[in-house]
Amino acid sequence: MMWGRVPPHDLGAEKGLLGSVILAPKIFGQVDGVVLAEDFYLESHATTWRAMRALAVRHEPIDLITVPAELERVGRLELVGGHEFVLSLTETPATRSNAEAYAITIARRSSRRRIGAALLESFGRAYDLEIGHDAFLDGASVAIAKAFGSATTGRELRHISGAVQEVIAKVDLVARSGGTGLRSGLEDLD
Repeated sequence: MMWGRVPPHDLGAEKGLLGSVILAPKIFGQVDGVVLAEDFYLESHATTWRAMRALAVRHEPIDLITVPAELERVGRLELVGGHEFVLSLTETPATRSNAEAYAITIARRSSRRRIGAALLESFGRAYDLEIGHDAFLDGASVAIAKAFGSATTGRELRHISGAVQEVIAKVDLVARSGGTGLRSGLEDLD
């Protein structure tokens, strides 16, 4: 919380996305990459997303049996709230056809939190006169640029080899789930 305000998030979208994936696992291939585990506000939701991703990477089904089993395998089932929590995700009055919109909402709220955190960090450093002026400006510029960069690209910069491997894994996941392809980001092409 900052200054008595709750950081931007949408628990309904988070629950809606997780429940949609459990009820219609093919959705995972369509929204994986739009949202990452660290984009979720609640750790229980992030942990559940990581479990779903682990299942998808291993080409295992995502459902009410496998998700709790994966959470238990990694020692996190009770931390998220047990079987009841996973079951409650499917009771959310969300529409599976809106899963991509939920994912975009989650990612956008996450980017606002990252930008806000960078601005608050810079704000705090502005009052620390032990930090030289140039060092303060450099640090603030880097922190804010990094936050804005991840907000506009959705992710931080990384080495190309990891990105290529991730794309190949996504193409394979979509092909196995019966999907027809990946979003290019260009509406006319998609």
